[in-house]
Amino acid sequence: MRILIALTYYRPHYSGLTIYAERLAKALAARGHHVTVLTSQFEQSLPRYEKVEGVHIVRLPVLSRVSKGVIMPSIPFRAWQEVRKADVINLHVPQLDAAPISLISRLLG
Repeated sequence: MRILIALTYYRPHYSGLTIYAERLAKALAARGHHVTVLTSQFEQSLPRYEKVEGVHIVRLPVLSRVSKGVIMPSIPFRAWQEVRKADVINLHVPQLDAAPISLISRLLG
């Protein structure tokens, strides 16, 4: 199964949500699922793409920050690409990008 996990921050950012999402992603990948995490490149030193323990991580560039959130102009385009490939979408909210990802998911069925 192809699983997309979307959230604003992912490891190495440290929070309860990032720890949960990382454990979920790794456990699903270990069971043979194709797991992609769509998240922000909240630090420019982080790689845009990497694979860690079977989990494909896609980090999108951040234009600016809004409180604890981020603005990622490329999220609609990249979400469209990733949602089309996914069988299951696991979306962690609140995040500014939840609305476009949900809309794209609804449009694509």
